[in-house]
Amino acid sequence: AHINTLLRLSPKEQYEPLQEQLADLELSRAKHDLAADPAALQRSVEGILRKHRDFPAALSELARIEHSQQRNESAAKLWAKAFNNSGNTTYLKSLAGMYLRASNPALAVSSVRAAVETRESNDSSDPRGRIFLVSLLLRLEMTDQAETDLRVIERMNLDESLASATALLRANVLNRRGRFDEALAELSRAVPGAYGEFDLEDLFNSDSAGRIWSRDQHRNGGQNPSPRLSVQLKVAQVGNLRNAA
Repeated sequence: AHINTLLRLSPKEQYEPLQEQLADLELSRAKHDLAADPAALQRSVEGILRKHRDFPAALSELARIEHSQQRNESAAKLWAKAFNNSGNTTYLKSLAGMYLRASNPALAVSSVRAAVETRESNDSSDPRGRIFLVSLLLRLEMTDQAETDLRVIERMNLDESLASATALLRANVLNRRGRFDEALAELSRAVPGAYGEFDLEDLFNSDSAGRIWSRDQHRNGGQNPSPRLSVQLKVAQVGNLRNAA
């Protein structure tokens, strides 16, 4: 009751954030208290969504429950909706992962693409979904499609982390084309580790990182790469080893 009174008395610009915090608290409590009773947890999450319509984290939890009950089509719609309401690519990762674990990469790509294009139809300035899509395409060795989608990203306004993520993706495409000098130039533009929410280092395996390293040594008369590139390649190799473990 005290929380509801606080919400009613809050200035308009504070109301929505407070509602989100309240929804998050309710969801956390439901997940903690009802973890052993999936049916009760589902009812509780559905109740939260009736009070806090389209709350992304609740949509995602409901998607997880639906997936656990083999209702993948319903889960996919819920994860796509969570992404469309938030722009958070964590929900795209869940969506793609569901279909990849089911050995259905084509459906993973088409579902993610549909979600990205739906969000872009409402907010064409947000590149995060398409950056995730390109990283997914590259992991699936779909280089031509990845390059096409990269061109769309490059027409958008990018902050430092998004520009770094895009440079790393472009370097990966160029590396796969055997255009190592251009890949090196792109990789040198990226700020090591500054990729926002994106986990991209594993896109460069040890072999491809080694080829770029060798090319840069050759250009520098046998000297080691520049400090930024040296860090970038080491991060890439560490990321690859971590993911292989």
